[in-house]
Amino acid sequence: MRSAPPLLHLAALLALVAPLGCDYAAIQLRFNGALVVYVYDADFAIQGTLVEVVETGEKATTNASGLAQFTLPPGKYTVRAYDINRGGPCCQYVDQAVQVDADEEARVDIWTCLRCE
Repeated sequence: MRSAPPLLHLAALLALVAPLGCDYAAIQLRFNGALVVYVYDADFAIQGTLVEVVETGEKATTNASGLAQFTLPPGKYTVRAYDINRGGPCCQYVDQAVQVDADEEARVDIWTCLRCE
C-alpha cells in the first residue's frame, strides 16, 4: 500500500486542528505577562498619571483606582511615570526597573506627593 505524500498528512492535521479554534494571538497572550502600575499618595490612588513602558513606547493613564495595566512579553522593562512630585522641583518623571514573567503579574508601586513643594 502506498503512503500519502507528507504535505497531505499536514493538510489533514490542519483540518483537524483548525476547528478547535487555534488562534495565534490567543497562544501568544498565554505566554505574555501582565504589568500593573499603581500610583498613589498616602492612602489614596492618583488618577490621570501618564505611565510609559520605555522599551516598547506603550503608554497608559492611571484609572480611578490609580492603576495602569500593560500586557508584555517576558523581559526586563523600565516603567516611567510622569508628573511625579517627591519634593524639590515639581513634576518630574520617575523610572523604575521591573521584570515581567510569562503568565505572571508584575506590580510597580509609585509614590507621589501632592502636598510636597
